[in-house]
Amino acid sequence: MHLNLKNHLNKALLLMLGSMVLSLLIMAWIAGTQAGTRWLSARIVFLIPELQIQQIHGQLLGPLSVQGLRFRSSYIDVDIESLSLRWSPRHLLTKTLLIQSLDVDGITIKPYPADNTRAASQTDGAKAPLDYWQLPIAINIQTLSLTDAQWHNADPGQRPISVEQL
Repeated sequence: MHLNLKNHLNKALLLMLGSMVLSLLIMAWIAGTQAGTRWLSARIVFLIPELQIQQIHGQLLGPLSVQGLRFRSSYIDVDIESLSLRWSPRHLLTKTLLIQSLDVDGITIKPYPADNTRAASQTDGAKAPLDYWQLPIAINIQTLSLTDAQWHNADPGQRPISVEQL
């Protein structure tokens, strides 16, 4: 009887170790390959229906480039033609998102007032505009390149703020 229990414990331990190794291999595939990064982005787009991504190239660990990034909500629309990112994942351990370089081209941001008809047509559980941007980590961007950016005011009578290059 004692030998049988020991045998079951050994099998359980091997199963746990095997599961941990398999989990690490899956995470390495997701973060370290283009196919894994594309798989993850498809899952994210599925979970966040307001988000669309036309193309994604590279690896999550970097470098990464995205074309045709769209976010639509009742409070804001964001369109980005192209985005390139190099970052340091190890700094996440210190609760810091360290972005070594971020190149954004063709960004258009259109916020909507909270009382507009788009917001009124959404469910009561929709998040307020700033709730999308509150992160529990610090963000450090070392190099930023911004070209062809437009910020449209919530008031349609006002002209958008434009930046050709930054």
